Amino acid sequence: MCLLEAALSLHRPGSQPGGLPSAALLGPSAPPLTLNTAPIPPIRWHIVGAADMNGDGRTDLLWRNQSTGQNEIALMNNTAVLGNAALPVLSLAFYAGATADYTGDGRIDIVWHNPGSGQVLLWRMSGTSLSSTSTIGSMGTGCPAWFSQATPPPAVYGCWYLVGPR
Repeated sequence: MCLLEAALSLHRPGSQPGGLPSAALLGPSAPPLTLNTAPIPPIRWHIVGAADMNGDGRTDLLWRNQSTGQNEIALMNNTAVLGNAALPVLSLAFYAGATADYTGDGRIDIVWHNPGSGQVLLWRMSGTSLSSTSTIGSMGTGCPAWFSQATPPPAVYGCWYLVGPR
């Protein structure tokens, strides 16, 4: 029988309380490991849609800041970001429902839903710029924010489900 003893040294720049470097030796005789790490701030930006927003044949990403309501399009070339286009801020009460060409003009539009009020908005897009905004309907209040899933959840009376590209 062969026993392999290994030691692992972890180091984090800075020091622990008492001025000791934050390094630890792990092995059979090592003291208990304590890591002092700075808290990780919450991630505020989320991808809420993906579609070819600028008509170059490549999928771009629609980002939303969950703390401020800021919206932005990341223009993509596969995994490389070519640039960003800022969109108007929208109340945090709204969720991105779907991205597709809803107006038949060959450009991708964005549908937003406010589950608290039931309001459904259509952002008519002109590439990466907002052309116009219109209310296209209202669902019953309390309709879930996930109304745009590819496979609709069980029916909820008065709620719509957008099935298709997101």
